[in-house]
Amino acid sequence: MHSKLKLLQATTSESHIPPMDFNRHHQPLPGVLEYDSEKVDLQLAVTKKALETDAAIRATKVAAKKEFVFPDVERQPGEYFPTERIRDMYVDGVRFDDLPTVYITSTLQNTKGGAYLSNGNALTYQSGGRVGFKNTKKKTAVCGQTVGFAIGLDLIKKGYKNTLVVLKGFGQGRLPCLKGLQLAGINIVSITDSTYPNVTTRPKGKRTN
Repeated sequence: MHSKLKLLQATTSESHIPPMDFNRHHQPLPGVLEYDSEKVDLQLAVTKKALETDAAIRATKVAAKKEFVFPDVERQPGEYFPTERIRDMYVDGVRFDDLPTVYITSTLQNTKGGAYLSNGNALTYQSGGRVGFKNTKKKTAVCGQTVGFAIGLDLIKKGYKNTLVVLKGFGQGRLPCLKGLQLAGINIVSITDSTYPNVTTRPKGKRTN
């Protein structure tokens, strides 16, 4: 053990360790550009000013967007929600009241709908059975989209493109039927939900002895 310590001390004393030169770390490396501190500070100040200005503009836009303006004052009636003057609006030269109306009924077992003029005359009628679906497939979303597409094609063939839509029911073909109308090229001007909220409960059955 003592021999190993003596050997280690002799090796350490004989080896020459050069002194550390701390100034070499502050010397610029060859090939590296030296930046002017004044220019860097100026550039940082300009960037900071630009960011502050951008943040101020964004805050002003958000505050202006949250301000509510009643539609009857500066906007056309019916642009956001129906008003009293919506019946005076014209869509492609046709008065709002004279547009055909598509009535869609989406039940838990079927999806059916028809298009009617303002005077009550029927233009077309389609249902899940008429478009080729049978049994439990009539309550699917694919059936609802097919029914809407069939109604839209019938309206396009008869020269009607802009329609009003009245929805009723909570079936699976409720929204797909609207998608089918759009796929056929129909422009939906207004959507009305006329679903009757049936909140009554089923009565308890009579007790039998």
